[in-house]
Amino acid sequence: MKNRSVRKVLSAEMEAFYYTDNEYHEKHPMLLHRHPGFAEVIYVYEGHGKYRVGNTMYELKPGDVVIVDRNVWHGEEPFLNERNITFTCAMKNIRKDGEVSAIMLNGRTSAVLEFEPGSSVEKLMQVLQEQYNRNDVNKPVCNGLCSVLLNIIYERQLKEKEQERIPNSDSSRKAPYIDKIVEYLDENYRDVADLKEIGNHFGLNHYYLAHLFKDEMNISPMKYVMRRKIGEAQNLLMNTDAKITEISDVLGFSSSGHLYTTFKKYVGVTPKEYRKYYKKKKNETE
Repeated sequence: MKNRSVRKVLSAEMEAFYYTDNEYHEKHPMLLHRHPGFAEVIYVYEGHGKYRVGNTMYELKPGDVVIVDRNVWHGEEPFLNERNITFTCAMKNIRKDGEVSAIMLNGRTSAVLEFEPGSSVEKLMQVLQEQYNRNDVNKPVCNGLCSVLLNIIYERQLKEKEQERIPNSDSSRKAPYIDKIVEYLDENYRDVADLKEIGNHFGLNHYYLAHLFKDEMNISPMKYVMRRKIGEAQNLLMNTDAKITEISDVLGFSSSGHLYTTFKKYVGVTPKEYRKYYKKKKNETE
């Protein structure tokens, strides 16, 4: 008999499951945010749009799977009036043969995998939604389905490793140190007061820095900071019971009124309405 290499087997527990229809998706984009406690697999069922994972912007289409590991920044671009239907499976305690693991295959640069509409991934997402929306959620079944989904994704990554699609937004960077500025803003967005502060940190004229940043990222540094804040506000409203005044203070808004006004501008509803919507969704599944 021929020796066969043994594949690594992944397993996970479901943290949550979200189905977002195109109307709600258009009105209330989920801006840049990250999750320390869980990873996400996002499946595009219908529609096209732009989605950022880390420092890379991806053009999505039906059948695409977006891989987002723990602590990785991700989110949509606001004001694009795009309509999508997506399934999002949030997972925790991801392990590979018993050891703590990430979803993204080591060495892979693209966070997007291309599947055909109607694939096994789509069918799994639909079954997961059905199971998660039951009044008597069967957690072992959901965890098992999550694990199957993970292993399909892992196998596809292995097959595509040699011919991986390289995103076009990073390959032609004229200013490589923009990555350092993005990293700085990702970590310090709560405390950054103005453009001059960013310029001083990097020893650059702030007008020059702003020009370079916008040329590379298609957004000004301070708007980037604000999107970070709103994205994290969405995350806290969905996943914690923190008061809105506390969220305002933690994220560096001048007042809760400032948070309310800015949040509604970017998301389309007030923070209170946003939390109410997701609490209702959660209660429907419990």
